[in-house]
Amino acid sequence: MFILCVKTATMPHYFFFKFSIVSTMKNLTQNERQLFILKLLTETDGVLLTEHLAQKFSVTGKTIRQDITKLQQQGLLNRVRGGIEKKCDMNLDFTEIQSQFFREFDKNLANIYVAHVQKNLFTKSNVLIFGSFNIDIALKIVDFPKLGETILSRESNYMIGGKGMNQALAMVANESAVTFVGKIGQDQFYQYIRKYLNSNKLIKDIIFESTESPTGLAIVLVREDGEKEIIVNNGANKKFTLEEIYSIEEEIQQAEFISLQMENNLEATLAIIQIAKKYRRKIVLDPTPFVPEILDILPNIYLLTPNRTEAEQITSIEIKDTESAKRAIEILHIMGVQNVVLTLAEQGAMVSDGKQIKTINGYKAVINDKSGVGDGFNGALLARLVGGDDVFTASDYACAYAALCIERFGASNMPKGHLVQLKFQQAKGIHL
Repeated sequence: MFILCVKTATMPHYFFFKFSIVSTMKNLTQNERQLFILKLLTETDGVLLTEHLAQKFSVTGKTIRQDITKLQQQGLLNRVRGGIEKKCDMNLDFTEIQSQFFREFDKNLANIYVAHVQKNLFTKSNVLIFGSFNIDIALKIVDFPKLGETILSRESNYMIGGKGMNQALAMVANESAVTFVGKIGQDQFYQYIRKYLNSNKLIKDIIFESTESPTGLAIVLVREDGEKEIIVNNGANKKFTLEEIYSIEEEIQQAEFISLQMENNLEATLAIIQIAKKYRRKIVLDPTPFVPEILDILPNIYLLTPNRTEAEQITSIEIKDTESAKRAIEILHIMGVQNVVLTLAEQGAMVSDGKQIKTINGYKAVINDKSGVGDGFNGALLARLVGGDDVFTASDYACAYAALCIERFGASNMPKGHLVQLKFQQAKGIHL
């Protein structure tokens, strides 16, 4: 048995890879088997079938699929129907592997692990966000086009987006690490996405890939007054498999908060909830978009963050004043929700922990773009809850952060959290 220690200049930690010298494929450790899978990929130009790999290593198909999932999450291979294929940009050299023995750990492979795994190994987070991942194409316009009309945009931007990813970016902007689970397509956006994620040191990304559906895409039209119209193709966001969900059970177990929205396929979201319940994790739900099945999962929710419209859809209460808002919150508690943060746009939020209800005033802002403001609110809220704030203090911070979000252009263009102090200073004498 021997241990390889690899140290990089950019990481003050050591990788330890332990390998037992074994005589048969059946006795390989998980690490050894996964490395042999990568070796086999370097020796073929085609597809390696999952069932053939299971036979070769004398393990079950489930075990091989788990190995493939781990390697895929690190960006080391492509998953295709029935098997795997090598990534065209990977150069794996296993010259030191002889006769099914690991006599020496190949330096080239160590470098690949450093480049693709170091961030995920050492990013620690108490929040796991399971949500949508889109490419956003945002266009700033004077007014929305009429039927059959062609208009010109005054400004355009191309960026990462999706409610789940936006929330993760808001957490990062508030200096809080987060684990993000999403799914993308193997399409023209693939390399751009991978490069972007690898550059963000506070996001531990678990990204699954679809060979059949494209990455989610959103066309966002933003009018001069900040109002928006959005067209979304969910793509791979709706293609999670139960196998993929079960493969992240360990990550769910390690988190304190599990944050969800309703932009992924319902089957996958319900599976996440069941695993989170198993380990008694705190589930935070942004009920967007509303679907009737939300009513069935409310007893599992630690914190619900509906806007006015969603609260009305869930409770059947028309919210037109403070009293009706309080009544809606009371009904949400009766339906099983522990904590409620009812967001009220520029008016702020109404917050309840089940014992008391407080009104959090909104902060003044110059409206530029309303897209992504709710995501920014939720990300900032999570960051403060993880930091130890109670739900009322965290909501006040999130309201101030949302006021910053609405002043910039682009849903995922999250402002730095330290700027919240400016909103607090501007509001002195108005409210604390």
